[in-house]
Amino acid sequence: MMANSLSHDVREDRMKTKEYIRPMPATWFLRNRYLVLFALREMSSFFVAGYAIFLMVLLARQGQGREAFNSFFNNVLQSRLSLIPHLIVLAFVVLHSVTSFDGMAKIMVIRRGEDRVSPALIAVVLYAVWIIVSLLILIGVLSW
Repeated sequence: MMANSLSHDVREDRMKTKEYIRPMPATWFLRNRYLVLFALREMSSFFVAGYAIFLMVLLARQGQGREAFNSFFNNVLQSRLSLIPHLIVLAFVVLHSVTSFDGMAKIMVIRRGEDRVSPALIAVVLYAVWIIVSLLILIGVLSW
């Protein structure tokens, strides 16, 4: 009888100290715009990594010779279906770049004398460099 009484007291103590866990839906973060943007940015890194792997495969095909590369290019890259994943990856890469540049502009502390350089100016410089480098690459590819 004593054992039953003791186990009953332990259970009762556990019930008294059990904290309340509020039920939370699986989509709780979708109510906050900043959390959605953060989740999309984190997800975009998988697309960036996947495209980097694709580019390595492309370079490997190039290393196998002109015949292997032309076969891969004609069969895979020139199909209409390959345009869809490329556009999806482009959207995620742009999102990844924009959020990275915006974050960098807020985090970086650059001083000019005693004054801190404005985060907006840092962002403008980052975007300008991005556009210039992209244009130089585009000109190089089109002239090659």
